[in-house]
Amino acid sequence: MARIGETDPRWIVTNREDGTNVGAWHWVEKDCLPWFRETASDAFSASPLLSRGGDFVVTTKSVDVTGEATANNRKGKTIYLYELELTVNWEAKWTDSATSSSETATGTLKMPYIGDDNEGEALEVRIEATGANKSNDKVKKTIVPAMQRECPAVARTTVEQVIARMKEKFATQRKGLTSSGTASAPTPVLIKPAPASPTSTTKPSATSSTASTKSTSSSSPASYVGSGKDLHMTERFRASPKNLYDLLLDPQRLSMLTGGQAIMEPRVGGKFVYFGGAVTGEILELIPEQRIKQTWRFSTWPGSHNSVVTIELSPSKEFDITTLTLHQVGIPSEDLERTQHGWRENFWERIKKMFGYEAPNMSSL
Repeated sequence: MARIGETDPRWIVTNREDGTNVGAWHWVEKDCLPWFRETASDAFSASPLLSRGGDFVVTTKSVDVTGEATANNRKGKTIYLYELELTVNWEAKWTDSATSSSETATGTLKMPYIGDDNEGEALEVRIEATGANKSNDKVKKTIVPAMQRECPAVARTTVEQVIARMKEKFATQRKGLTSSGTASAPTPVLIKPAPASPTSTTKPSATSSTASTKSTSSSSPASYVGSGKDLHMTERFRASPKNLYDLLLDPQRLSMLTGGQAIMEPRVGGKFVYFGGAVTGEILELIPEQRIKQTWRFSTWPGSHNSVVTIELSPSKEFDITTLTLHQVGIPSEDLERTQHGWRENFWERIKKMFGYEAPNMSSL
């Protein structure tokens, strides 16, 4: 027993360099904020926030992220805690039609609260012009209103993707804890568009009509630039083929599914727009309750690069269970993981919740 005022050396209550977190028993906290700040900056800077061809273009000057974000690991379990405020400082450029001079305006896109407690909800987005040109008619009547219509969905999707990547990145750190119980430093993951590739063209195969099913195919080719990567996904849903087919082609239901206004023209040759323009494409082929074939691209992909998505719906022997198979070709290699994650988190998981039952997943390759 140590005397009053003295420390018993047998009781070690301080961290030691030779200490070991045996079996990862103790919680280990990792600061994710620097990684989040860098990755969010890369994501928002990868492509223009909004572009109207020769009319105007809005780009990201800088991204500020304040608050805290931590990953807490213990015995193979990770809990993420974050409360963040994100500000995108943007710059708009255009040519004045009267003077032919180049004009600029600056402003902010703010997301005042990004928290683990409001995950899955539509995050608040505030957009305003703040620079010297904020009273310019072009800025007030054209640029800012266009940004307020289209940029919130793009900003929300970008932040959701950064959060998803944060969770993937720091969840793996629990397997690489050092002897002192601290996680090794992560390598930053950059969200950047894929480089342009040589042009190649493929054509969709025509599908014959049957007495019970009418097949409609587009006469225009389903083309994409570059060979890219393939993605195969198979999911099971507690829904009929008709319910899934209607959901994927109905603009009102798609708006509910994606959490924002979705544009869908449910016909061959029809266009679609999701997440405020982050995803666009054109329908190539429709077989009611069986197949949907479409071109598909992220707005960050270079030039006219398109992938081709084919969704097949097959009824199961089990009551009211449908197997959905997705085959997507022509994905830029740098965006394969992002594309797969987007389908799973923004479509499959939300569809399962919408129909009230998560059927077992068969495979995701």
